[in-house]
Amino acid sequence: MILLDRDDDGFDDLEELKADVLHDGWKNRRLIAWISFLVSITYPLFVLVVWQFSEGLADKMIDLSVPVFALCGANLTWYFTMATWEDINRK
Repeated sequence: MILLDRDDDGFDDLEELKADVLHDGWKNRRLIAWISFLVSITYPLFVLVVWQFSEGLADKMIDLSVPVFALCGANLTWYFTMATWEDINRK
């Protein structure tokens, strides 16, 4: 795979490469944000379902809820911060 075509006058496809990298990067960032959002919604429901079958395992999952929500919140905060920052710099 050739990323850049080099001619005598330099790189012709540099702007096109930047646009592709920016677009692909936002696709991945958006996917991470959606996964974090869905985990933050479904994790409490999953704990409730597990609690019906094994209270000991549910207690362990409740202990893990702080790191899970901290990670999801950090991912969502990072996504919205970067989107705002890029929007400000684009203008």
